[in-house]
Amino acid sequence: MVIFCSNTHTGTAPSPPESDIPDTENSIIQAVVLSVWDNILGPRTQHVWRTQCQEPLTTGVIPYISNHTLSGEICRCGEEEETAGSVDSKFYILPDKGIIASCFIFTGRAAVGRSVFSMSIILPLSKLKVYLPWHDLCGARLTKIIRQLQVDLEKNQDTGDVMSSLSASLLQFVRLVLSLQRDSLNPSMDLSESVFASGKERMIEEGFLRRAIISHLQTLGCSVVYGKSDKIINMVIHTLAAFLSPTERQRSRVCVRSTTPHVYEADLFLQGIIEDKKGAGLDLPMFDVLTSQYPTSLINLTNAEVRQTPPFHVHSARRHEILTLQMYSDGDESPLPDMSIFELVDTDESFVQTFLAEVFQLHPSCGVREAYIENFCRMLERKALALIKYLETETDQGQQPLKLSSLKRIRNDLSLRLEGDFCTVLAVAEKMKAGVYNFWYHSAMQSTDQLRDTLGSL
Repeated sequence: MVIFCSNTHTGTAPSPPESDIPDTENSIIQAVVLSVWDNILGPRTQHVWRTQCQEPLTTGVIPYISNHTLSGEICRCGEEEETAGSVDSKFYILPDKGIIASCFIFTGRAAVGRSVFSMSIILPLSKLKVYLPWHDLCGARLTKIIRQLQVDLEKNQDTGDVMSSLSASLLQFVRLVLSLQRDSLNPSMDLSESVFASGKERMIEEGFLRRAIISHLQTLGCSVVYGKSDKIINMVIHTLAAFLSPTERQRSRVCVRSTTPHVYEADLFLQGIIEDKKGAGLDLPMFDVLTSQYPTSLINLTNAEVRQTPPFHVHSARRHEILTLQMYSDGDESPLPDMSIFELVDTDESFVQTFLAEVFQLHPSCGVREAYIENFCRMLERKALALIKYLETETDQGQQPLKLSSLKRIRNDLSLRLEGDFCTVLAVAEKMKAGVYNFWYHSAMQSTDQLRDTLGSL
């Protein structure tokens, strides 16, 4: 929801508690505001976290945001239990105030019972174009933070402990956005730092490169590159970025060797991690990996292995299960799978093999290879669109079950007989129309069960 607002009068109120978020110079985020509905005072600002943004907030903005985000939301407390834990979003553009605000409305347990809360991030209006490519990422990250806050509030924890935990999560969130400001990829395709550049074709073994591209496409463009050299890591990142959209490239970041190197962040498309000096190996935070929006590819340059988490339909089911357990747990954390959940990539495919055999035969100058890569991505999108239309026609827009004979015919007609080719196109289709991946495998399981029941009755 995008709302354009003009200036209105707001009353005065006691100053809320405030905290400063350290080491956030040049952040585009000015502040994070937590507000709550008070049955006596109405909308009330509960806490404000300020960054070191160079454009300070003007007077009166924070109570204005609290009033507008919670206005009309008091009935939310009377919702059914099944929807009471939902998190809804609003996006305000406030030209009179010179700001934009991304706000999230939710319910939680307050000191006097269940109440309505809002969490808002405030940015200068001048940063609107900078922020928009990261809006979905910020929404996903803040939704996770809010769900943890809801759990903490339900446990009736000490208010100071809840705020300390929330402050730590918001610090990590603001630093994530700050790292994207510094290190995100260029939205346009740039092959100068990739293996497709002149003179760099042999810097990565072709078999390993093929597995990396296959896995990257099958996990919907989400990959973690791990190794000892930041230059080689960034070369792989720029190579895989060629298969992403401009917005997805802006949600990716290069690897930086510094005293505080990047750590794994969920819901980025591409990111690099440098092996520490102790050589302890990679140990990703499995809760973040398993609750990310898409599956993850792990491209390990140290041992030349490419692994990935289970396919999207399995990943989404497990993600839902983990987040549900988090919401309704009594404080006991359920054990999560370890790094062994990453499986070796199957190379039973032809698309990437043919692509690599042909792209290196083209001249690296004059944009020839860029045009070929764009054409390869369009080919995948055309097959994905054909798959979507085929499914819609065969199932009457999803109203009818998909027959087993149709499953086989679709793959044959679209030349997707190899499992790797089919998984790649299905991943592209999922990004074009959410739900296609789950619908396909659910239909396949239903058709198989029906066939098994039929044979069993004979």
